[in-house]
Amino acid sequence: MAGRSAIITQAEIARTVKAVAAAGVIVGRIEVDHRNGKVMVWPVGTPDDDGGIDAMIDGIGR
Repeated sequence: MAGRSAIITQAEIARTVKAVAAAGVIVGRIEVDHRNGKVMVWPVGTPDDDGGIDAMIDGIGR
């Protein structure tokens, strides 16, 4: 592994998620682009939100 600092740190990701949650947004999906230094957050229900495991579990009960 390279002996260099990460472009996006775990602390920055946590800070971003906390800020989004504090704004009242329910997080549906998070993507981190380490190459370009971007943290992307999609709210629940957006077309980019695949529903994840929760949607799959909800579908099993029906």
